[in-house]
Amino acid sequence: MSARGTADLARWWNEMPQYDGLYDNQDRVRPAYYAFKLLSLIKGQQLPVTGTNLDLNALAARGGPWVNVVLWNFPLEGVGRPYEVTVQFPSERKGGVRVVRLNPESSINTLEQTRHGEISDLERQPLRVTLRPYEIYWIEVTE
Repeated sequence: MSARGTADLARWWNEMPQYDGLYDNQDRVRPAYYAFKLLSLIKGQQLPVTGTNLDLNALAARGGPWVNVVLWNFPLEGVGRPYEVTVQFPSERKGGVRVVRLNPESSINTLEQTRHGEISDLERQPLRVTLRPYEIYWIEVTE
């Protein structure tokens, strides 16, 4: 890029206000804000994730005593389909687990906790979610 082009882009992204749909006309945060918030929690050592495909994706990282996972189902074509997802943490034996669904239809609390408990309970009651098209889940494991 030219020096002028670089300067224009730097000004655009660093100085100009950005209205990327994160707030509505009444200054309430939209679900996209929470999606970015969840992604911001993925810090630390990236962990391997298996079983994803072009529509179903996941990101996982260990940061200190936490393991955070974000799962999403964004179809590349058409209306997509739901996926039954089972999440396992092979090396985690003790601690807590919390599952949160991003609920875009809620106007007050967009982050809806769907499950919480001890990670040791996952052996007899595995962590399963139905990830519908355009849904996002966040899973947090703590020591």
